[in-house]
Amino acid sequence: MEKELNLSVLALLDADPCSFKMLAFYGRRLKILKCLGIRPTDINIMAVDESLDRLVFPMNKKDIKTANNLLKDAYVNNRTEWLHELHITLEKKQKIAIESLTSCGVASYVTEVFLPMKLQQEDWT
Repeated sequence: MEKELNLSVLALLDADPCSFKMLAFYGRRLKILKCLGIRPTDINIMAVDESLDRLVFPMNKKDIKTANNLLKDAYVNNRTEWLHELHITLEKKQKIAIESLTSCGVASYVTEVFLPMKLQQEDWT
């Protein structure tokens, strides 16, 4: 798709170090890969609403190790937006799975609200 149509590939990922690890893996193989999913900066925005606190989880030791390893990765270091997100992840030591957004009261919140908003705002890294 990327080569034939000259389109970016958008990855729908969680706000956690393992997702950034996958993003880096595929990013090395694809010319134009962007992260469309929920990001650590989204956690900061969502934290204003206390009812959303239940959607955010603490990182475990493996998550922290993965994030620190990614900060040493040459490919990741060439992507300032990714570095910014990883630093926030380590600072907050929090993660969120995109599917947990469905507990915002609407089962289709991700497809009817979150993704259309991200696409309309071209909010990807």
